[in-house]
Amino acid sequence: MKLIKIFSLFTIIFPSCLSNLTCQVKEPKLVLNSELRGSYSFNDNDSSFYFLVDVNILNHSDSICKFMAFNCLTGANLIIVSKKVKSVPNICASNYPVIIEIKPNQVFFIPVILKMGIKDISVTNPIKIGFVLFPPEEFKEGPFTEVLRKMKTDKRNIIWGEPLNLYVAGGKHYDIK
Repeated sequence: MKLIKIFSLFTIIFPSCLSNLTCQVKEPKLVLNSELRGSYSFNDNDSSFYFLVDVNILNHSDSICKFMAFNCLTGANLIIVSKKVKSVPNICASNYPVIIEIKPNQVFFIPVILKMGIKDISVTNPIKIGFVLFPPEEFKEGPFTEVLRKMKTDKRNIIWGEPLNLYVAGGKHYDIK
């Protein structure tokens, strides 16, 4: 009789546990996407190819997402996981940390130029792109660049996107919105 009670209890509790587990799986609130827009070689003597990539963060949450980045070199928050690909920094006259706010259902865009040597073009492994969401309250710890570098090293506060393939003759060259 005890065995039947235990079995009955198990059949009642176990399915409810399963339903609770599936209910806990949620859509991510912040999503990082990257899209290859075009690839370029500026002259015949250039030993590199350049790729224009749009990186964006979508806020699907009900609250404002706040993080810190440079007002001009916002790409410094990016992490490019590839030994063959480097980010080309933006040129700016004045660069300082600012708080960026992405409201619910807004999209934060960053145009990024990536550089790859011609000899490395045959490597078709996708790259992985991440973005450090630097919490404003952690800016008090020290100089911005040092704290940002430590977050990158420690892989802390990073949102990752899906892998991206860089093709020499590729990219989405236009949009209709």
